[in-house]
Amino acid sequence: MASRQVWRAVRNGKCFVSICQRSSLLTTGHRIQPIHRHTLFRQVAAAKFHTTTSCSNEHIITIQDEEDFNDRVLKNDLPVIVDFHAHWCGPCKLLGPRLESMIAGKSGTVILAKVDIDENSDLAIEHGVEAIPTVLAVKNGKVVDKFIGLRDDVAIESFVNSAIGK
Repeated sequence: MASRQVWRAVRNGKCFVSICQRSSLLTTGHRIQPIHRHTLFRQVAAAKFHTTTSCSNEHIITIQDEEDFNDRVLKNDLPVIVDFHAHWCGPCKLLGPRLESMIAGKSGTVILAKVDIDENSDLAIEHGVEAIPTVLAVKNGKVVDKFIGLRDDVAIESFVNSAIGK
């Protein structure tokens, strides 16, 4: 059996590192070059890192406490989609990025507020969260719609559009 090594391929400024067989090929037919530890550290040190949509988009917020929820969700002029989630929840991990990309595509007409139920259990209880993920649509300080569990993209898009009023 061939020895397994760590290989790298750099495409469009992104480094892809994987453990593969020595004979593995990229889809372009070029052999992947073995990576050396000192080379990797040098490349990481020189790399320019980019933030994800969830970090750089002001329309996606993380709620810290009840006062923050009142100020940023209930008193907001824009419609707010509230995602009650937990870091250990599998369906939450699938739903979260889909909600984020949908909200990012709405160009400032709606805000996504992410609430971790482990850190904000009082908020979860106050808003009747019995299972996660639970997603609320809040308009003018009132909950106007709600869904529980994982949904497909069409249902999520419809939910967000109804919150916006489209």
